[in-house]
Amino acid sequence: MKKLMVVILCLLLMASAVILTNVYAEENLYLTDEMRNGRYWNALSNKNKNIFIQGMSEGKWAAIFFLVQSPLFDETEEQYKTKLGTAATVLTPTGATYQEFVGKIDKFYEEEFNRAIPISQVFILMCRKFNSLSTGEEFDIEGYLKDIKEKYIGKTWPTN
Repeated sequence: MKKLMVVILCLLLMASAVILTNVYAEENLYLTDEMRNGRYWNALSNKNKNIFIQGMSEGKWAAIFFLVQSPLFDETEEQYKTKLGTAATVLTPTGATYQEFVGKIDKFYEEEFNRAIPISQVFILMCRKFNSLSTGEEFDIEGYLKDIKEKYIGKTWPTN
């Protein structure tokens, strides 16, 4: 009887290890450099994608308010305010609704090789793209896209 219990216990431990390994491996598919990526994005419902983008958009304010109250930089107050203002402007999606924004990210992640790129990088790319279209600001979208693809996909991508 003891042998049977030991065998059952060993089988349960092995099954647990296999299950945990599969869960961990699946979770790793959703992360690139510990950031959620396109595979994670594609697993979300449309409603959750909208919530995710709204959270990213609102989250920048929490980071900015934290930095405003933190003496992390040696820069003058004016330089500091200028950089924070630039960050706030750059990371605010303008010229599109959240749903349009989600649609553009969906389109970006349709290409399988793009799915390794973290959502945060695509968020920045899309913010810059929409902002440049609505404000006329010049931004090298192709250059930025090439840089993030080289970093996260590990290939060199020609710009057109």
